[in-house]
Amino acid sequence: MTQEKKFQPQALLKPKTGILMLNMGGPETLEDVHAFLQRLFLDRDLMTLPVQNKLGPFIAKRRTPKIQEQYRRIGGGSPIKKWTETQGEGMVKLLNEMSPESAPHKYYIGFRYVHPLTEEAIEEMEKDGIERAIAFTQYPQYSCSTTGSSLNAIYRYYHQKGEKPKMKWSTIDRWPTHPLLIQVVNRGDPYPQEVGATVQKVTVISFMI
Repeated sequence: MTQEKKFQPQALLKPKTGILMLNMGGPETLEDVHAFLQRLFLDRDLMTLPVQNKLGPFIAKRRTPKIQEQYRRIGGGSPIKKWTETQGEGMVKLLNEMSPESAPHKYYIGFRYVHPLTEEAIEEMEKDGIERAIAFTQYPQYSCSTTGSSLNAIYRYYHQKGEKPKMKWSTIDRWPTHPLLIQVVNRGDPYPQEVGATVQKVTVISFMI
């Protein structure tokens, strides 16, 4: 009689490894836009404004109608959460197959400016009893204003609680030369060249003005 090791559905097993997918996020509905902008303009890692605690909310309130209209034109909200969930599901499925010793794996979404916020994701990970946590940025290139902001949010979470993490943390804070990324860019997408052309034209027009 042979015994085969089979994975039970992830929901039935206590996850061992948690992957926190870090990103800025985007408003899912038009009602989410104001809170999204307010958190964004209050983020000192992203920008520094004079009297930011007052000026940030003021700018967010003024910008909300315009940004809501832009999101309305593309369907009423950002699809980033949906696609992050799709990527997360595929990622943990592969990890469970490739690395059974660290399975079960579970993905968590940690956005900076909309729910689920980074802090909310960490709370869920702690409640799940995750042993190993991986902060996985969704930005290929590192920047203090993007990945740095998300990592600082993790630090502040534990600092404000005055507790040490129960989980063992590691980070993937950049992957600018990963073969899969290079392969996608090398498919012939003209986006980089066209962005460069736009910048050049804007520079010329600005100089003429």
